[in-house]
Amino acid sequence: MSKQIIKLSAKRNDGTLYSYKEITNFTNNFNSAFFKALVLNAINNLGIEFVESSDSNIWILDESFQTSQQYKKLYKDKGIIDLSKANGLKSLYHLGNPLSFDFDSKSYLLNICFKFFSKLQYTVNKNVLVSSINKNDFFDRLNNCLFHDNSTQHVRDLFIECQQSYYGEIDSLLEKENDPKVKQRILSTKSSLDGIFNSYINMVKSESIQNQDAYAGEETFYKNFRSHSQPIVGIKKANELFICGWQAISREMFVEDNDYFFETRLIKQQSPLSIELALPLTIIAPFLIPAVHKTWERASQQLLKEQQKSNPNPDKIDHLENKVNASENSESQISPYSNTIGTTSNNYQNKYVGKLADSVTDDFGTVVGGDDINITSVDDK
Repeated sequence: MSKQIIKLSAKRNDGTLYSYKEITNFTNNFNSAFFKALVLNAINNLGIEFVESSDSNIWILDESFQTSQQYKKLYKDKGIIDLSKANGLKSLYHLGNPLSFDFDSKSYLLNICFKFFSKLQYTVNKNVLVSSINKNDFFDRLNNCLFHDNSTQHVRDLFIECQQSYYGEIDSLLEKENDPKVKQRILSTKSSLDGIFNSYINMVKSESIQNQDAYAGEETFYKNFRSHSQPIVGIKKANELFICGWQAISREMFVEDNDYFFETRLIKQQSPLSIELALPLTIIAPFLIPAVHKTWERASQQLLKEQQKSNPNPDKIDHLENKVNASENSESQISPYSNTIGTTSNNYQNKYVGKLADSVTDDFGTVVGGDDINITSVDDK
């Protein structure tokens, strides 16, 4: 794989210049669509068989990658999180709470446990009256729970042990305290902890895994993929979770010779606006081509409608003809980089990514389908 330099031209219909915010939004949206295409490309290239008997699944986290983070751990581990070790669980915890395409008891339990730990930690740190929860100890114990046959019961037992420990500490504080105001604060802390323990102990019960739609399924997965600019998607196989697209977000990989690194090479604020990007077109072409084609279709329909009028506007016809020609040129520029012209269906056939692929095409369509935005040239870097 190699990078190409793609040059884009953007011009408002009214001829005015773009604001700094609009230019930033354009490049950010293009980068987001590129990253999602990169994720789907990684899934496709892994060639994993997703069948009911398989231990493979696709997870997505409820958080997006953040530009302020360096993700050195992902770089060190080449994008692999070891779910069989406490340190791996902690790494995942700091990235977000897992959701799965097909219901996965492990992702469900981890989602509940991560939220339980986060709320418990926040509550005890806020009230100061009771001991802080030890992160290393909690994740060590959680890791042990997940290796039992009845992991759900063992996780529930872990929550109950935490509850008993804190209640014992609170009872001891109440016995020693004489100040009514301090006692009230202690009781208030206990009330907050009651809410956490009662809620999460019930959620972990095996009979309560009826609300699976909130933690798994196509719609839940799709919603998170669409809503995050750089969704954290992982291929889970056995006890490993491979984070797709890690090469594009780890700060250690922000170098020119990294083919996964999205480069904004030039922005020239004129009319038309000129933008040069460097990225691998083989990854985005299957999604960008149909997006550009939709722009051509809209312009062609508008042109035909104007031509059929009893008194067509010559200036509008010229403008629309230029737009049709520019869209055709844009498509021809990127077509050589795609094995499948004009569609993503042949590239991503299985049920896991078909709808997601369409959404990436829609994202590119939003980027290039506004004002007169065209691809003027493509050159190998």
